[in-house]
Amino acid sequence: MPDLLGVSLSTHDYVNHSFGPESRESQDHMLHLDRSLADFFRYLDKRFGLDNVLIALTADHGFLNAPEYSTTQGLPGARIDSRKLMADLNEQLAARFGPGTYAAQFSYPTIYLDSRLTDASSPDRAKVESAAARILMEHPAIAAVYTRTQLENGTLPGGHVRCWFSGPGTGN
Repeated sequence: MPDLLGVSLSTHDYVNHSFGPESRESQDHMLHLDRSLADFFRYLDKRFGLDNVLIALTADHGFLNAPEYSTTQGLPGARIDSRKLMADLNEQLAARFGPGTYAAQFSYPTIYLDSRLTDASSPDRAKVESAAARILMEHPAIAAVYTRTQLENGTLPGGHVRCWFSGPGTGN
């Protein structure tokens, strides 16, 4: 008999990321999850007695409404077309620093720049990062952009967020 049993129920996270929390898919999944948990709790009660069990439910985050749903409710909302955003960003960076795909990957909410290309195109990586940040800030759905250099140096606007990096290549 285990002293501690940890169970990760991650499917609802994937459903909400794919369809939004107000979707029928999310609501249907939540009903199934609720029933599955009820069955599991009944099993625990029958097998061990709920007085002998401590149950803790946690989540790693909540979900905002999908932007399309928000706009139907009179709230502001916009979906970013990541392919267009990346294409526009790369086009503008290439015009300034020379040919290449500077913005290599978009993994919400992070855009990864190709460090080999940025280092080869400019003697100062921070210049390419700053240019990318200025371009991204022109997008109406983007409220803030923080560069790698800002994070590494703790020089974020407003000073509300501080990051310390350790490991290979960071000097720590």
